[in-house]
Amino acid sequence: MTGTLTITVLFYDEEFVLELRSEVISNCEVAAGGRVMLSDNFKKGKLIIAVLEGNVKILNKLGDRAIPVKRVA
Repeated sequence: MTGTLTITVLFYDEEFVLELRSEVISNCEVAAGGRVMLSDNFKKGKLIIAVLEGNVKILNKLGDRAIPVKRVA
């Protein structure tokens, strides 16, 4: 399979490893073997956990209740 896909990447940021994060990438290139091609720039500073097909919205994840995260502007 070659072409492009919309994917959702689950990852931990090296600077804040306690929060599982996600990012949707549209038109991600797929290699002949079926693996998506993530740029080195995107991968830099991230521990990638999973690559999911489609635009996935995470409703709940490990630690949501144990460690409430408050963002301050």
